[in-house]
Amino acid sequence: MKPFVVLFTIFADVVFADVGVHEMEIGKGLQKFSWGNCNKTIVPLAFKTLSLSPDPIQYGQKLVVTAELDVTQPVGTTNTLKADIIANLIEGQEKFDMCQYKPDLCHIADLCYNISKIKIPCPKVVQKQGSDCKCPLKPNTYTATKIPIPIPSSSFQIQGTFEVTVNLSEQNKPVGCFTMGFCLG
Repeated sequence: MKPFVVLFTIFADVVFADVGVHEMEIGKGLQKFSWGNCNKTIVPLAFKTLSLSPDPIQYGQKLVVTAELDVTQPVGTTNTLKADIIANLIEGQEKFDMCQYKPDLCHIADLCYNISKIKIPCPKVVQKQGSDCKCPLKPNTYTATKIPIPIPSSSFQIQGTFEVTVNLSEQNKPVGCFTMGFCLG
């Protein structure tokens, strides 16, 4: 599984409801991982905390994720959980739209199906909190600390600074929105 897909599918299952921004310097020479909720209204999924290491993310290593996810109502109950992603590679003052190269990774009509195909086992700490890392996601505050996710090596490795916005919706209603900036390399 490509690193972008791994990152997206992990974060798609971990989204929360304040509109804060944390360490955000996107487009201005990002130096650290950054994230923020971008909801314009109250939504059922929102980050309370999110951190990644190493920073920058490295191919062939494990990405360690720590997050707290607040879920206020069931999500993924109708097979219509959809993800629309904007993903840009930042090079100096230029932005390159990564979705033009892989549009199927940026517009996912059935996110629950995609999540069900992830081969990484659901962490025991998340299972103990009542989730099997599949849809539907039940109301709860989920906390995951230092969860290792393998980032595979490949012969073609895109490196650089990325800014990503993920908009989640179900039955055409907003479910969550978050932004993140990270370096891959």
